[in-house]
Amino acid sequence: MAKKKRSHIYLLNDQIHTFEYVIHALMSCCDMNIFQAEQCAVFVDAHDEYKVATLSTSDALYTYKTLAQFGLNVELRPA
Repeated sequence: MAKKKRSHIYLLNDQIHTFEYVIHALMSCCDMNIFQAEQCAVFVDAHDEYKVATLSTSDALYTYKTLAQFGLNVELRPA
C-alpha cells in the first residue's frame, strides 16, 4: 500500500493578533485544548514559528486554509 504524503503546518509569529485570538483559532482549527493552544502561542511568540500539525497533505491543506481564514500567518511545508 502506498504511503500517504504528509505535510507540516507552521504558525508564524506576527505583531497583529492577540494571544487570545491565536489560542481561539488553534482550538477551533487544530483540535487543541486550551493548554496546548496557550503553549503553542507562547512558543511562537518566543521562537517566531511552531509546527502546529503534521497531517496527510489533503487534511493539512484544509487546516492551513482554515487558519489562514482566521488571518493567521501560516506556512504549509512538505514532511
